[in-house]
Amino acid sequence: MKTLVILAHPDLTNSRANKTFMEVFNQDEEFVVHNLYELYPNFAIDADKERELLLAHNTIVLQFPFYWYNMPPLLKKWFDDVFVEGFAYGKGGNKLAKKQMFVSLSDGGAPESYTDFGYAKYTLTELLRPLEATANLCQMDFITVHSISNVSNRTDLEIVESAKEFIEKVKKVKRLSN
Repeated sequence: MKTLVILAHPDLTNSRANKTFMEVFNQDEEFVVHNLYELYPNFAIDADKERELLLAHNTIVLQFPFYWYNMPPLLKKWFDDVFVEGFAYGKGGNKLAKKQMFVSLSDGGAPESYTDFGYAKYTLTELLRPLEATANLCQMDFITVHSISNVSNRTDLEIVESAKEFIEKVKKVKRLSN
């Protein structure tokens, strides 16, 4: 079964990292890229269509730039509209149970920024706890966070290699869980 990549970048044409990740995902037939900002530029999400897409995939990757210690606004709205009670959680809301959630993000800060002693004062793992808690509420397996930091100082090759490394990580987890 293919891996669904939920791509959420509000300005993909001016993105080096997320655009490159999307291109690398698109080169691998095991991945299906679903670009939220391309599909819903007016933020009018077709929640039923999105739920059907989630039901058709067992592995979901969230790919986004890390803005102000959070996800872009359309991705947040996507969660609000799609992960509703009775579908994702609550009574009868077990439709996402046992599905795998991966997070892959880009950020402009140096890796040491996301430490107890860096300017953020928190690790990426700590800052992304709400996504992990969401996965837990929905009975999903929150697998891993992949980050490419300091993007403006990375070479194109480094970004491609980071994307390929992440893809191999996802494939390895999928193999081990089958």
